[in-house]
Amino acid sequence: MKIQEQIQLLKPLFKGRDDVFALRWEKGNKSGYMPAYHYDPYMYRLHKHKGGTFSNYKDKTYLKLDDHQLSKHIKGEQFVGVSSHGAYPHQYHLQRGGHAFYHHARPERGIL
Repeated sequence: MKIQEQIQLLKPLFKGRDDVFALRWEKGNKSGYMPAYHYDPYMYRLHKHKGGTFSNYKDKTYLKLDDHQLSKHIKGEQFVGVSSHGAYPHQYHLQRGGHAFYHHARPERGIL
């Protein structure tokens, strides 16, 4: 199945906010989700050098979940999450047959 076909198959399963999606992060024994942002890494490094943090860095905007981001998810390049309740959940929310449930996608293992 081609990537574009997979995107069209997967897209209806992502029922969440239109303005943002979440990316999974891992550091040591810790992991979680955070909103996906667009920002200038050079300007952020300057901000950080002056003692700033990412949470108080103002020049960032949310990334929308589009076909490009879903393609990266399918290829296993990133781990995407979406929630109808907020910007960065621990799982993404799916609806099938009127029943709501939570699901962990693992594209690298072929589980979408």
